[in-house]
Amino acid sequence: MEDVIVKNNIKLKVDAHNWEHAIKLAGEILLSRGSITEDYIQNMINSVKEYGPYIVIAPNIAIAHARPDKSVICSDISLITLKKPVEFGNKQNDPVYIVFAFSATENEAHLKQLSVISQILEDEDKIKRIINSSDEEEVYKLVNNKI
Repeated sequence: MEDVIVKNNIKLKVDAHNWEHAIKLAGEILLSRGSITEDYIQNMINSVKEYGPYIVIAPNIAIAHARPDKSVICSDISLITLKKPVEFGNKQNDPVYIVFAFSATENEAHLKQLSVISQILEDEDKIKRIINSSDEEEVYKLVNNKI
């Protein structure tokens, strides 16, 4: 089975000053892989500014994304964990420790990626292990069901 998130797209225990910085850090992974342009990072931030912290979809977890457009070169997903959690303004699910960023070239890919991520999120033990881990290999195996 194809990896949900490739190993190079995982960074653990990063320092983020606030929610915008957390999205930028997760987006920069996709940018460095050539999956998006710089504009897509700003689109993800603008999406939260416009629609609120709807991307905080479960306790401690945000999924940063924006609509497919010309700033998306290919579909991809990154994952960062934060050294110190940040508030996104979602009373129910803040603070956030895990930020996924994903880019999709069209809406169908968007839905497929969300479905894969939601399977990860259903496993509370897996989420705790991801939050607490400082081993990228372990997190890679957890998100790709190799453990």
